[in-house]
Amino acid sequence: MAKAWLLASEYRTDTGNVRRHNEDACITRDPDGIWVVADGMGGHHAGDVASKSIVDAIRDMHNEIELPKLVDAVETTITQVNNDLMDMARAKRTTIGSTVVGMVHRGDHVVCFWAGDSRCYRIRGRKMEQITQDHDMIQDLVESGVCTEEEARKHPQAERVTRAVGGSDDFYLDLEVYELQRKDVFILCSDGLYKELNDDEILEISKACKDAREIPDALVQAALARRGRDNVTVVAIEAMT
Repeated sequence: MAKAWLLASEYRTDTGNVRRHNEDACITRDPDGIWVVADGMGGHHAGDVASKSIVDAIRDMHNEIELPKLVDAVETTITQVNNDLMDMARAKRTTIGSTVVGMVHRGDHVVCFWAGDSRCYRIRGRKMEQITQDHDMIQDLVESGVCTEEEARKHPQAERVTRAVGGSDDFYLDLEVYELQRKDVFILCSDGLYKELNDDEILEISKACKDAREIPDALVQAALARRGRDNVTVVAIEAMT
């Protein structure tokens, strides 16, 4: 019989030190086992509209009891948002998009889903793993063997996102399934976090927190203490008995 883990979360979002508007949005539905971070695409019109559309749709989504049905509901909901944003963008002759990363939970498993370069990390014990794989030019160039990751980061289109909600009619989410262990901590974040802090720093700051609920504030404060160039959002979710 699957163990019924309790997952609890905390979040923090900030406009950052440069931007005037926060185009990030997030939602935490702990009792329903649903968490989402959306990052409106910088430089595009109505990025905040796109990210808010995702969060509002997830907020209104019917909560399914079984994990496969819940995942299907999330995919259907976000795909519909993608279609709506595409229609809106065509009417306005512009691009209206957002990255998304999220997680759903039932029993002793979680499913992480994403499109774009917002990330999910898992901290287990003293180690941290990046669960998501960025949909951006850096990842594409490295995977194709064109150049190293360091070289790719200097590419003029390095920050170009290659998949997003509202980015294409041929939209789909990537999915990963994980079995929970006690004290697992999952971190959902927009790229405003890892633009300022590398993975070792994210782990070090997170592990220094006495409670997982302190992680979002600690990470956001650390990102702001650097340059804080972008909006930054962090959700921390802990698996408890």
